[in-house]
This record gives sequence, C-alpha cells and structure tokens, in this order.
Amino acid sequence: MAATRERKLSFSEPPLPYEHGDPHIYEFKPYTHPIDPIQVIKACDCYDYQACETDEYERSMAADYIRQIRSMAISDLPGWDEAHWEIPSSHRSEAISLSSLA
Repeated sequence: MAATRERKLSFSEPPLPYEHGDPHIYEFKPYTHPIDPIQVIKACDCYDYQACETDEYERSMAADYIRQIRSMAISDLPGWDEAHWEIPSSHRSEAISLSSLA
C-alpha cells in the first residue's frame, strides 16, 4: 500500500458546497500503527457514503482512489492469499431442481 499512500492528488475544480457544517482544510498526518483491513474497508464505505452526494463522485479521482484502497485492504484480509480463485468443485453442493421441491 506504500505506493498508494504516497500518491498526491490535485484538484483544479472549485470545491463543492459543503452541506454538513464548515469545511476543514485537510492536513495529512501519517498513522503509524497497523490498521485492521476490515476497519479500512469500513472507513472506505463511510467515505463513499459521505462523498456520494454529488453526481460526479463515481467518476472522480477520489472514488477511484477509495476503490484502490478498498481493493488493497481486501487482499490484506487473513486467508486471502490461500483462498482459491473460484469455489472448488469439492465445495459445491449438488444442484437442486425446483421440481424436486414440489
């Protein structure tokens, strides 16, 4: 995640109106303690929820950045590297036809 942490963003567009209070100037302060991947994913969901109030958010650099962070956090979950790419046939249950339930 080091490459993503070092990524610098610049915006040429004026800020959008802030609807929930006074805007604050963001000052990056590195967090030096390990953060659980689940907490990172929840923080991404929180950010998405707060930022999606604009029509442009899903196509924005910020949304792309959050998707990248979420993806990296998912791949840091315990067991991710050991898990199969697909559900192995040995783990699949037999298909049940709807007519057999009648």
